[in-house]
Amino acid sequence: MTELSGDVMKNQLNIIALNYSSHQALELASCHDFGSTRMPSPDNHGYSRPDTLGVSTCILGIAPCMYLGEFDEYGYYCANKPMPINEISTWCTSLVYDGVTFNADLLSSYTKNDDSNINTLGSSGKSLYLYYGYTTQEAWMEAISSSNASVSLEKISNFLTPFNVSGLILKNLNYDYNSNLDFHFDTTFFSSLKEYVILLKNKIPNLSIGLYVSASHMIFYSDNSMSPDWFDFTVLNDVMDYFIIGFHDFNPCNEFFKGGIVPINNVLNSTHSLTTFEKALNSSTIARDKIYLEFSVNPTPNVTSTEYLPTCSVTYKKFCEADNYDIYWCADSAASFYKKGWFAKNMQAQGIVSKYIDTIDPTAQCDCDSKNKFITFSIMIRGFTGRHSINDCVKLNNVSHT
Repeated sequence: MTELSGDVMKNQLNIIALNYSSHQALELASCHDFGSTRMPSPDNHGYSRPDTLGVSTCILGIAPCMYLGEFDEYGYYCANKPMPINEISTWCTSLVYDGVTFNADLLSSYTKNDDSNINTLGSSGKSLYLYYGYTTQEAWMEAISSSNASVSLEKISNFLTPFNVSGLILKNLNYDYNSNLDFHFDTTFFSSLKEYVILLKNKIPNLSIGLYVSASHMIFYSDNSMSPDWFDFTVLNDVMDYFIIGFHDFNPCNEFFKGGIVPINNVLNSTHSLTTFEKALNSSTIARDKIYLEFSVNPTPNVTSTEYLPTCSVTYKKFCEADNYDIYWCADSAASFYKKGWFAKNMQAQGIVSKYIDTIDPTAQCDCDSKNKFITFSIMIRGFTGRHSINDCVKLNNVSHT
């Protein structure tokens, strides 16, 4: 391990703050990189420490938290109101919300609840970042065309005016290679997207803009990186402030992925694991100093399930209760979450976006870490920062898939 100078060691102690409480430590570390070198594998106690510590300012912080804000007014599937913003973990360094989707000229599926959530999140005292996009890639192509760009810019500008929003994450731009689409991106599409982002930044000063990148798409296109349908990072790197690499639908939840749909290593014939993702990432031209990994901090329902379950009900609360969801759902163990945090740090990610922070274990049914409602998030961020894992979580330490 590299020997640290007195100043660097002092800086390390200030940031990791092992002598402070967990919440204080994360607040101190809210917008600093914990080092650019690779971390050793966790030891037998689930603990590792960065070899060196650099200090580089980031935008979203190391622990952006995605908020769902969904509820069931009858209280049957989940709570009858969204989790209050002031109850969200103080470890969250910023907030993320998926709330702006246009369908041609109109907002698509935008509700009063979305409006209320965005307004409340923007008033929380933490920076707010909104997912923003169009319903299809064809709609995106139309929106950023030279004949429509000014109108599209005016629409998003008018939408953002009442809210306190720090940045946008462009979504629905990953070409769906599985759907036999009858179109492809024009060879100039990503240059046009770059120009659109520049115009949007000029129109709304101090607005940061990033891009959502599908991890499974990155793996698919790693063997065909010159495809016009894959992101041209040589064009986009300079204009994007961050890249959010997500693992939504990375694998199906079935009997092969009961330990979580984002396994560290390949499962049977699957090519989707963090191991294969690492290879694809290493061969990519994406700006490595701008990447964040987005992981779900909740279980995943089985693909064979016919039961209606709104997103707010798919929680570790249900998983830890005695109603058999622990048998059918796919769920990471405490050790798996810790390893994901360690993996993200080892990939030199700037941070981890946790999806969804408010639906992990809202009533602390898993009985972990003094009734920690955000237990999976806490464990993963501990892995990312190289701190001790939480070892009193019996139900997550002994996830059973029999």
